[in-house]
Order: sequence, then C-alpha cells, then structure tokens
Amino acid sequence: MKKIIFVFSTILLSLSLSTTAYSTSLEKNLIKGVKFLDDVSEVEWYKVEGKSVIIGWKGLPKFFPHTNRKAAIRGSISTGREVHVWSVRSTAKNWSVGSGKSYICFVSAINGRVKNGNCKR
Repeated sequence: MKKIIFVFSTILLSLSLSTTAYSTSLEKNLIKGVKFLDDVSEVEWYKVEGKSVIIGWKGLPKFFPHTNRKAAIRGSISTGREVHVWSVRSTAKNWSVGSGKSYICFVSAINGRVKNGNCKR
C-alpha cells in the first residue's frame, strides 16, 4: 500500500512541476512575440497571464485594431498555441481574464491567423 501511495505522489509531483515549467516557457515565448508593443507609444503597460496578453492603453492609436491583431498573431506564432489579446484602459492594472470587468476589445489567434475578436475602431 505504501508503494502505491509513493508512486502516486511521485507522479502527481512530476506532473505539477512539468506544468509549471511549461507555463513559464509559454509565457516567456509569448512575451518575446509581443515585444514590439514596447515601441507603441500609446501602450502604457502589458502583461501575460497564461495564454493571454492584457494591454493597458493610454490612448488609442490610429492603427488600434491592427496592433491588437498583430499582437495576437505574433503571440500565436511564438508559442505555437492559441493566444488571446485583451485591451483595457491603462488605469485598469488589476484587470484579469474572467474578472467580469469591462474591456475595450479582444482578439484571438491560432497558428498565426486571427480566429475571432471584436476590435474595431
């Protein structure tokens, strides 16, 4: 019985460690993919939560929908996964996915192609 518990505990521990490592790797690659946002003057901040990028805008640039789509596309290419980009006002630093709070728009992309979204000017 002790062997079964030990084996089961070992499997659970290894799964949780590999999931954490995978998550960290995914987020690092996602940050690399959207690094161009550092050069967009209207972006005050951005953060990565899992497979989502949240962008805090301090104004809306001329190419606002294009910038969101570009972030989603580049993020999906850099991770090889579906990526969601959420745009919020720069004052909403505590905004998180699923919080029920309002956002400006979202875009999802997978395999370098926009899947869906509602970012329009």
